[in-house]
Amino acid sequence: MKLWIVLVTFFLSLILWESPFLFPFKMLAVLIHELWHSFIAMFFNVDWIQFHIYSDESGKTLIKGNLPFLGFILTASAGYIGSVVTASLFLRASLKQELQDWYYLIFASLLLIVSFVFAKVGTLTFLIAFLWSIALIILYFLNKKLAFSLFIAIQSFILFYSFYDLLDFSKKPFESDIGILYNFLKSKNVSLGEEKSFVYTIASIWISLIIYIFYKLVIHSIFEEATESIPEDSTPNETIMDITNSPTEPQEIPLPKDLPTDEEINKLINNS
Repeated sequence: MKLWIVLVTFFLSLILWESPFLFPFKMLAVLIHELWHSFIAMFFNVDWIQFHIYSDESGKTLIKGNLPFLGFILTASAGYIGSVVTASLFLRASLKQELQDWYYLIFASLLLIVSFVFAKVGTLTFLIAFLWSIALIILYFLNKKLAFSLFIAIQSFILFYSFYDLLDFSKKPFESDIGILYNFLKSKNVSLGEEKSFVYTIASIWISLIIYIFYKLVIHSIFEEATESIPEDSTPNETIMDITNSPTEPQEIPLPKDLPTDEEINKLINNS
């Protein structure tokens, strides 16, 4: 049933991609994307972080402070890769039913924290994070089964959105994370070669990492679980016995051949 939710989510995402129905899901995926930029930047002791998401599915992360060379590369790369890590971990936990209550509540609580820490009250970023967190918490206490089904659908959509968004980089590559990384490396006088070559190289690296993460955390665990669930053919061969309760027929017992005849017996009696 849970695997069907994943497949149906992927299918409906393709069919209804331009539908307003997917708008809150798209905004949530963009929020997770920008959140990962912020998370990685936090490890490098920047002074201030805030991010914004917009109704056209774009977003930006604002940072006050200087990121080191490696820190900037990791921060710029964290959006797509981090989103896939998050969705894959939560999806794996849901499919394998490992602490799914905890993972569900952690995700909802994380959105609530984000709405007040990384966003301004009243902005679209705040509304998306706050309303999703409240909706998930309320649904959890009303109907756990429905809540977990929605949770699986959300993580599946974030995975799909990350794949689709990165594969769609060719439309405006220099307005994306790849363009930000390109401009940063160029400002550091790093030899990048042709622009298109750089774009396709970085995109290929990110896509490879995304596929590997998705395989290891989701696909591999699903096949592993399916293999473990197959019972081994260790049942010993049983001997089937047909036991009947029919009465035993008397058998004729043959007499010994050396018994004396009647004539011999009479003769012995007369002689005695």
